Amino acid sequence: MDTSVHPLNPGSAVPTGSAVPGVGAAVREQSESSLTQSQVDYLDLIRAVAANLVVLEHISRIFNTSAKIEFGTLGVTIFFILSGFLIFMSAYRRLGSPRVEFFNFMAERTARIFVPYIPALIVVTAINAFVDIGHWGLPGVNTGPAAFFANLFMLQDYPVFQALTHLPGKIDFHLRAYNGAEQLWTIPIEYWLYTSFALVMFCFFKRERINGWVVAIAAMVSTPVVIWNSFAGVGDDLSLIWILGALIGYLWVTKIQMIDRPRLVGSALIVFGVIGVAGRIMQRGFSPYEFQTTVFICCMIVGGLLFVRRPVWPAAFGQFAGFLASYSYSLYLVHNVILIFFGVKLSAQLGSFAPWVAFIAAHAVAYTIYILFERHHKKVARYLKAQIARTRGV
Repeated sequence: MDTSVHPLNPGSAVPTGSAVPGVGAAVREQSESSLTQSQVDYLDLIRAVAANLVVLEHISRIFNTSAKIEFGTLGVTIFFILSGFLIFMSAYRRLGSPRVEFFNFMAERTARIFVPYIPALIVVTAINAFVDIGHWGLPGVNTGPAAFFANLFMLQDYPVFQALTHLPGKIDFHLRAYNGAEQLWTIPIEYWLYTSFALVMFCFFKRERINGWVVAIAAMVSTPVVIWNSFAGVGDDLSLIWILGALIGYLWVTKIQMIDRPRLVGSALIVFGVIGVAGRIMQRGFSPYEFQTTVFICCMIVGGLLFVRRPVWPAAFGQFAGFLASYSYSLYLVHNVILIFFGVKLSAQLGSFAPWVAFIAAHAVAYTIYILFERHHKKVARYLKAQIARTRGV
């Protein structure tokens, strides 16, 4: 769902990347201030695990395994919590800057999301064009030029298009994530949350003077997505989950990180979170999108952050977690169509090994996209910022 914490990535030798775009770079930016190296390693580990939880759920569905736990839903919830948490801290430290930061922030977030996203979308489209993988996903338009450009411009599942679908006639305006890549539905939510958040932080709180047309257009496009996904959408309330993560980010930089006995408080938060999640499971089953469950998951994540303030594992383990996290955003973007390809075309030949081979192939393709594209997002961001500065005459 930037973990760049993708992806889920808003330096140090810590690799960046994510299943939540925007978050990995954010981990690095904060590592010199409010996060220790051990905490950076911990967040790397979480986002690597979260990305693979999504992969495991999709394997269970595509290969009809017996797993029933909503691994992918949990992964997406974790991505959005971490994204709100770290993107808030990334923006917060810019509030004291004398420069106009709105454009720099959006250039970095745009590069972070789109640099691996466009190649992954092309891979998905190409597989659909040359291989008959069948129809996947929810009802709606998810193949062809309209779906491709909707995905390219972050308009899949856009609320206005969903409303137009209810007009009289036979035209289906509900444009979905591209066929075989259903997980892409989370990416526009993430991107338009960034946009709305940047408007609030830099135009309202920092009082930056930005062209009125830029503000109006950004607000008109992003606001419907944020509002709709606060009570509806595929994930029911992902906007609220992201905002909860941002609120925890605020509390972290102003209060939590200065706690005197971090391991004691961290342990208490972890226990409280575990008891809370267990209670929600007994009451209504496991539903990570459910807001109370999300609150308890946040308690466990923050508790872990406090507990690992000081090193708790060898440096080599942290480096390994960083490696797995570095390409987790690319893995999130491309894994599903690779799994489907193996499930539809090669499952009979590979037999019981098919899920394992598909899992390894998804990681290999994702790492290739990371090497070729994702790891270069900062260069693209610098280029975009230079072009913006030139246009604005800065």
